[in-house]
Amino acid sequence: MLARVAWPPTRGEKTVHQSIMLKWACAPPKTAGSPITPPATLLGCQTVPRLSVSRGIGLSEHPQDLPIERLNGLSAEELLRTAIAHYGQRLAIGTSFQHGGLAVVQMALAIDRSVRVFTIDTGRLHQETIDHVAAVEQHFGIAVERYRPDPIIVERMVKQHGPFLFFDSVAKRQYCCAIRKDAPNRAALANTDCWITGLRRTTPDLAQAEYVVRDGRRFLRIAPVIDWSTERVEAFIAQHGIPVNPLYAAGYRSIGCQICTTPVRPHEAPRAGRWRWEQAGESKECGLHFQHGDGI
Repeated sequence: MLARVAWPPTRGEKTVHQSIMLKWACAPPKTAGSPITPPATLLGCQTVPRLSVSRGIGLSEHPQDLPIERLNGLSAEELLRTAIAHYGQRLAIGTSFQHGGLAVVQMALAIDRSVRVFTIDTGRLHQETIDHVAAVEQHFGIAVERYRPDPIIVERMVKQHGPFLFFDSVAKRQYCCAIRKDAPNRAALANTDCWITGLRRTTPDLAQAEYVVRDGRRFLRIAPVIDWSTERVEAFIAQHGIPVNPLYAAGYRSIGCQICTTPVRPHEAPRAGRWRWEQAGESKECGLHFQHGDGI
C-alpha cells in the first residue's frame, strides 16, 4: 500500500509507485559490501532498452512532433512559447528551483499561467531547499507538484544497505539516485510529451531541444537557457525579484541532497561539490539527464 509523505501538504502533492529502471535491473553490478538487490527483485523484472536521443526528426516521421530544426536556435522565450502552444497540458517544467530552473519558470508563467511545474522530493533535501520551494510557490502564486519515491522501496533499500549506502561505491550511489530521484521523475513524465528543464550546458553533446526515447516512450526534452551564462541567469533572477535558495549564499553552486552536495571553492567547477568522495573521472550524474552514456 502506498502512503503519503508529509512535506508540507499541498494541492499538487503526489506519491510515486513506479518501476525503477536501472541498467542492472535484471543483473546487479558487482560491488564491495552487501550486494545490491536490484529493483527487478523488488518490483518485477523489466527489460530496460538503451536510452536514445533522436535529433533531426521532423514532421514527416512523427506528425505530432515539432520539427527539431525549427526549435534549436530559438531564443529561450520563443522556444517556450512554441512548445507551450503546441503541447499545452502535455508539457511540464521539471526543476529543483536552482537558478536555471527559476528563470525558466518565470518565462513560462509569463506566457501561460497554467503551465505545470513539478519537483522531486528525494527525502534527503536540505531544509533550506524545502523552505525555498514554498517561497517560490508563494512568489509565483502556483502549486508545485511534488513527486516522491515509494517509501516501501526506500525502506527496503535502507534496511539492506544502510542510510549511507552512497559511500560504499558509485554503483550503490547510482542505485540510491535511481530510487530516490529518477523513479519519481519518470512518474512525473508519464503523461508528458514535452519536458522542460533549467539545464545549462555541461557537455558539447547536449542540445537545446531534442527528442528522447525512454522506457519505450518518445518525448521532447528542451532546455531553454542551456547557453545562458551564470551572470545572465543571475541578472534575470535579480531583475524579476525571484527568491533564490539561501544555500547559494553559503557557497553551493549545484544543489541536491544533503551530504551528497557540498559548497565549492571559488576555483572549483560548479559540480565539484557533488559526491566529493568519488574519484575524479567517475560520472558525477544522478541519472535524470545522463544514463548509459546518453544525454537525456
